[in-house]
Order: sequence, then structure tokens, then C-alpha cells
Amino acid sequence: MNQRSGASVFFADLHHPGGRDEQIEELFSQIPTNTEKIFLLGDIFHYWLNDPVFIQDLYAPFLRRLERWADEGILLFFLEGNRDFLASHYLDTLPWIDVLINPS
Repeated sequence: MNQRSGASVFFADLHHPGGRDEQIEELFSQIPTNTEKIFLLGDIFHYWLNDPVFIQDLYAPFLRRLERWADEGILLFFLEGNRDFLASHYLDTLPWIDVLINPS
């Protein structure tokens, strides 16, 4: 019997508006239990400002969700998009996510 290795999940263009978003929560609840890697491929955030207050007000719950996945052993990767290119500067300081260099 062939056993399948862990799944890789790809998200792009979520344009997360910040705060609680029920559609995104529903999407995240459907991630397979055998997920080993999650790739966040640009425009995950609707917009991003490098202001700690802005980050805490709008995206702290979302970032905590990502960190919980990392704590569960899921590898996280982020590739910036045109809406959230400043996020890579912030995310690059976090030990639980790898920021990928934009190949373009």
C-alpha cells in the first residue's frame, strides 16, 4: 500500500481585511490534518503598514493562527505580493515563518 506524505497547502490573494473574517476562518478550518507545509503566496493581507499598532489592531489574531500552525509542526512560507510587500520585513523577524525571496 502506498502511503501519501503530508499535504502542502497554498494560499494566494486572500486579501485578509484584518480582524475576524468568517470566510477565511471557514477556509482555514478545511486544511487537511496531514498538512506539513503552508505557502502564503502574495496578497495574503489586503494591505500592510509597518506600524506595530496597525498590526496588533488588525492582524494579531491571524498571525496567532499562523503561529499555532507552526507550533503544531507545520512549516510556513511567505512570498510577498504587491499589497503586502511590507509584511515581509515584519515576518522576517519571526522565527516560525520563512520569508521567501521574490524571484522576480
